[in-house]
Amino acid sequence: MGALRSFRDSVLTPGPVGRWLVQRYYATSPPAAQWIKSHHTIRALTRIALVPLVAIAQGELNRGLVIFLVLLLLISPLAWTHCLTKLRKKGGKIPGAEDSPSLEI
Repeated sequence: MGALRSFRDSVLTPGPVGRWLVQRYYATSPPAAQWIKSHHTIRALTRIALVPLVAIAQGELNRGLVIFLVLLLLISPLAWTHCLTKLRKKGGKIPGAEDSPSLEI
């Protein structure tokens, strides 16, 4: 959460639009947080959903990291698809995929 606080303080609050967003957040978040807190599954999903937001905030604070993360998110699926395709063409087995349906690539 430190990255989100730093992002709020250094990126959002200096400008009028950012201050407006922060004000809206603080006006609506307490009831939403209370509701999320009382629902175990929603709480877990919310934590998972916050991971990319924290990464984006951290990246914005460290500028170069944003470019790295975007490239990583774009390249990773392509790299996995390429590796899986090569492995299947060679007749190789994918560990843990024995019981799962095959993917047509």
